[in-house]
Amino acid sequence: MVECEWRRALVTKETSFVAHSRPVVDEIVPTYEACAGGVLDYTLGMQQKPLKAYANVGLMRLARRFRSSTNPARPVVAYAEPTLYCNLGCPACPTGLKLDVRPRVAMEFEWYRRVLDELGPYLFFLNLYNWGEPLLHKQFPEMVAYAKQWDIRVIASSNLSLPLEREYLERLVRSGLDKLKVGMEGTSQEEYARYRVRGNFDLVTGNMRTIQEIKRELGLRTPKILIGFHVFEHNQHSVQEARRRYREWGADGISFAASFVSEQAEQQGIRPSTIDAFNLYRAAGLETSREPCSWLWGAIVANPSGSISPCCGVVDERSDFVRDARGKSIFGTVWNNAVYRRARRITAKPRAHGGRRVHLPRDGMQLSSIPTRERELICERCPIPFRQDYVDRMVDKVANDVITQMRHGKRLRIRLRASLAFVLMGMPKGKRRRARADDAQPPEPRDTERERLLLTGAGGASGRP
Repeated sequence: MVECEWRRALVTKETSFVAHSRPVVDEIVPTYEACAGGVLDYTLGMQQKPLKAYANVGLMRLARRFRSSTNPARPVVAYAEPTLYCNLGCPACPTGLKLDVRPRVAMEFEWYRRVLDELGPYLFFLNLYNWGEPLLHKQFPEMVAYAKQWDIRVIASSNLSLPLEREYLERLVRSGLDKLKVGMEGTSQEEYARYRVRGNFDLVTGNMRTIQEIKRELGLRTPKILIGFHVFEHNQHSVQEARRRYREWGADGISFAASFVSEQAEQQGIRPSTIDAFNLYRAAGLETSREPCSWLWGAIVANPSGSISPCCGVVDERSDFVRDARGKSIFGTVWNNAVYRRARRITAKPRAHGGRRVHLPRDGMQLSSIPTRERELICERCPIPFRQDYVDRMVDKVANDVITQMRHGKRLRIRLRASLAFVLMGMPKGKRRRARADDAQPPEPRDTERERLLLTGAGGASGRP
């Protein structure tokens, strides 16, 4: 296996940070492009994971195919939440609303280290965010660098409305972070702050520009900055302007997506977009996956308090599958405990999937999904039914990188290793359409329809993402 020694040098056993630059590896040529819709899509080539990681993907796919409640494979995707608090007060977010459905704590580095030490060799993607603001964690750059030992693609999502010192941003750039998603729902301070309560538009754009400046100085191409623009009724007219100006603000790309709303948000005039393409509550409903939920077989969410959630949509800690996993083996005692096995049996039933359409309640981040009956699992009221294929889409991205290496690797041994990895994965076809790791929303309409809706100022339609 080709080792990424530069990644290992980023951290020591004491997790101190060492400045290193990314070397040029001739077998892995970075390529970047922005698609016509403005969504950033990039690949860094086939990840240098041990072959057992690719075999683990194949084992996971096989276990799910046969609806096995006991999963012999490790997770291939993980969420690790650095903090459970935030500096903003977004009116559709349980953290911003201070609902206290989870404790306001930060993740201890030792707990994070234990999770990565056990799962790191098998993980292809790590999302360092969920309900809180990750950059409020003082060791966030070191958390990223620690994960890069295993050549994991690390993604973070931040409001970036923070007075961050240049030294911190330099540590962030040097850490190896692959993608930084920035929530920015407006093209001016007034519009932006309607949803990002207490946010500072100029501070956000200033931080993005500083990151780009540091990248140029260090000769690094990551993190790629992607603006996540959630479309509401009040800002849908600004979509065209945002698409035109995102580079001016310091971003490498921009995506437009639907968002949850809540009663509190609607009282403040934050309503769903009137464009179906950007409306989670559209009359036609949302289509679910035709297969059992992929999260239960391929992903895991580790929270700062030590609890384990089955997916990123679990709002309340009471719905977690394990209340405190610190000091326990994830694979040995958590991954196949009685709750996980029961959840897999429930979602494997034909009535639990099949591509049916669902309609979401307007209760913020799906607070109505919290179980109310004894022994009821949150999976019985799935909070994110439109995202049940998330792990499938991540596997597709891995498969696409492997297939590209098989076809275009510069050396025979590289092509042969990619071919072996492809076989071990179970020879997945890869994604016929672009798999978007940053997109938690339903599929967008065809390009022609999307262009017509957006370029006409988004008026007069009847829905949203």
